[in-house]
Amino acid sequence: QKGVDTYLEVMRRLGPEAEGLAIGRQIVSGDRAPDIPANVTVTGWITRDKVYELYAGADLLLVPSRWEGFGLVAVEAMQARLPVFAARVGGLQDIVQDGRTGRLFPPDDAGQIVDLIRATSDADLHRFGEAGYDRYLARYTAERMNHRMIDHYRSVIGQRRGA
Repeated sequence: QKGVDTYLEVMRRLGPEAEGLAIGRQIVSGDRAPDIPANVTVTGWITRDKVYELYAGADLLLVPSRWEGFGLVAVEAMQARLPVFAARVGGLQDIVQDGRTGRLFPPDDAGQIVDLIRATSDADLHRFGEAGYDRYLARYTAERMNHRMIDHYRSVIGQRRGA
C-alpha cells in the first residue's frame, strides 16, 4: 500500500545524489525484507516528536502510496513547511496541489519521480514548503477542522452557527 518498493527504487536511481529515511518497519510477517540501498536508513518506529525533528532537516517528503484514504503524513509535513511529492491517489491528490505545494505523480512510476526530484530547484522546494504551510493553516488545523465539523453537524440538524 505505501509503495515502499517504489521509494527504494527511486533512491537506487538517485544513488549518491540523495539520502533518504524510511520511517517504520515491516509489519507483515513471513515476507522477505526488501533490499535497502546504501543511501536509505530505516529508522524503525519513532516518536511523533522525532518525526517532526526529521521533517525539519528534510528537503521533501516522498509519499509513493498506491492508495491512501486521507494522507495525514502529507498534512503533517505541510505543517512543518516540508514540500510533499506524492502519488496521485486517494486523499493525497486533494491535499497536495501539484506545482504549488509539491508534486503529484502516477503511482509506481519511479522514473517520473526521479525526474521530478531532479528538476526541482532549492527555490522551488522553499516555495512549495511555504505554500504547503499556508494551505495547512487554511484547511487543516485542528481548530479549522473542528469548526467545519460543527458547522456540518449544525447544517444537518438545521441550525446555524451561534444559534
